[in-house]
Amino acid sequence: MKSLMLHADDFGLSVSVNAAIIQLAEKQRISGAAVMSIFKEAEWGAEELKGIKSFDRGLHITLTDHALCHDNTSLVNAKGQGYTKEQLIKRALRNQLDIKDLKKEIQTQIECFMDIFGHIPHYFDGHHHMQLLNPVRIALYEVSREMNIDNLFIRSAYVPFSFGFSKRNLVLRSLNNNMHKSLKKWNWRSNDFFAGGYEQEGLKEHLKKILGKKKENLLMMLHPAKEVDSLLKSRDGFLSPRIDEYEFLKSDDFPLLLRQYDYRLTYVG
Repeated sequence: MKSLMLHADDFGLSVSVNAAIIQLAEKQRISGAAVMSIFKEAEWGAEELKGIKSFDRGLHITLTDHALCHDNTSLVNAKGQGYTKEQLIKRALRNQLDIKDLKKEIQTQIECFMDIFGHIPHYFDGHHHMQLLNPVRIALYEVSREMNIDNLFIRSAYVPFSFGFSKRNLVLRSLNNNMHKSLKKWNWRSNDFFAGGYEQEGLKEHLKKILGKKKENLLMMLHPAKEVDSLLKSRDGFLSPRIDEYEFLKSDDFPLLLRQYDYRLTYVG
């Protein structure tokens, strides 16, 4: 059988997101969850998530849109908020992100994660894929070395052309361009292929298309939630598809689909 890592992003974004992730993890419908440790809601349900065996708990490095752990750095705007993803990408390309600031922010987010879960993150990725930016990876490398984090797993966003030529996929391929150099240079582990995001076809049809390509060591991100609560609405613009993802993943159709294409969920840690 071929391997699929199915990681739910945004644990900590809201209680409804946490609740969906916990239920799906208990039913073994996802293989990991990335935690936004900048939010106090990351503590809600953490004990339940810690108790689930054969499950990866990663850090969702958050540098965009929200108030960060440190507000007097090159990473925030005049209002003390993280830049938008477009602004952060531009600042990275213009060498306007201070590595020391990135190190301080990433280390604090790791330490917050460890305070909640009691272990080093099993893997690292980034909100809005910001782990793909070269200065962010350099900062993560230096922090991981200083914190003695070995055998680091970071999410690659390599989307093969066979997965489609959408604007989203082309942007991911461009941002991911130098990832293989980091993997080789620093001996990091990663996925070989990334499923990218889906458009109007919905999760089920997207999975059929992707799994039909029969790629090994495949990783896909998801964003489930049980409902759109007021906190989720205030923090993110991606809303109703989260409910659809949750409903499909908890249904009997999802494991049947995995068996149909000869895939099994696998884990990082």
